[in-house]
Amino acid sequence: MQKVKFKYLPFQNAMLLSIAGIGLFSNLDPLNESEIDTTAGYFLTIFSLALAALLIAVVIKNIVKDLSTFKNSLINLNHTPTLGAIPASLLVIAASFGQMGINGQISAATAVAVSKILLLFGLFFTLCFGTTLFSRISLSDSIDMSQLSGVVFIPAVALVIVPSSIMKLVINANEFDSGYLFISLASYGAGLFLFIFLGSVLAFRIISMAPVNLNQVATWWIWLAPMGVGGLGAISTAKFLSFYFENVSILNFGIAISSLFWGFGFWWFVFATKILLWNIKDLKFNYGYWAFGFPVAAFGSLTLELGRAFQIGILTNFGRFLWVGIAFVAFLFGVKTIKIAQFGSQRTS
Repeated sequence: MQKVKFKYLPFQNAMLLSIAGIGLFSNLDPLNESEIDTTAGYFLTIFSLALAALLIAVVIKNIVKDLSTFKNSLINLNHTPTLGAIPASLLVIAASFGQMGINGQISAATAVAVSKILLLFGLFFTLCFGTTLFSRISLSDSIDMSQLSGVVFIPAVALVIVPSSIMKLVINANEFDSGYLFISLASYGAGLFLFIFLGSVLAFRIISMAPVNLNQVATWWIWLAPMGVGGLGAISTAKFLSFYFENVSILNFGIAISSLFWGFGFWWFVFATKILLWNIKDLKFNYGYWAFGFPVAAFGSLTLELGRAFQIGILTNFGRFLWVGIAFVAFLFGVKTIKIAQFGSQRTS
């Protein structure tokens, strides 16, 4: 068999973010005290951290090798946010390590130490790539609107997940510091307003131009990501505030706000499912389909949390269904990706 040489490609960032998201979803124990899901979450989290380290090393190598080419690549409206998936993944992995500490899968000290490092680097580079993307869209007078897709949401998604990562960190540290609260609120606000801005731009693109082609069908599902992590962030922020001010009504308000996110997310879930079913016979797998993973995992995580908060069995079971479904789909994508790497074809049935 021909030896496969590792080569950095943008799709690997989407795969990383999806694996990290499914790992976090699994660590939330969707099967309710079963070790299958949390064990899977543990290994997916460790694997995603290793993959992130590998991709970071390759990106740094490419920057050192040819800095001018890297700078020029940032002009591409799809490449910049896709590259931003790496620091976004670090923030998701930080939340996952925090959850593993809460679950008792790792020590609280380990969870705190790893989460702090990942939060520091993830938040810093998310701001770097996010502001670069925002400047490109806001200040350029020659934007090719056809380049725009749901991947531009990645910096916004990364910012609104920060409260979840920090909340899990402080639970493990048992240290409800006001500095952590401020960073959570500021990050959430930046991500929320960035999503509103980018969502408006994308809405204009959808209305004024032809919709994405079949090979980009996964981009319709990316809208679920900001809804999922936005709702999770609202719950985490409210939980932080309720602990800090010792007022449980704040938590109830946060759960209510997150329900609004879930409502629009569910509407979009049905819409995206219809698009998928209408075109499923004509679809061929390509690397971009990894973009399915994280949005569904984020929406599923929110579904699970709300089902438990409201004690609605059907909602909790829907979250479990989403976990089983995305785990199965990710397994199939992994098999197809390995097959492509071995045989060189980029599209399979």
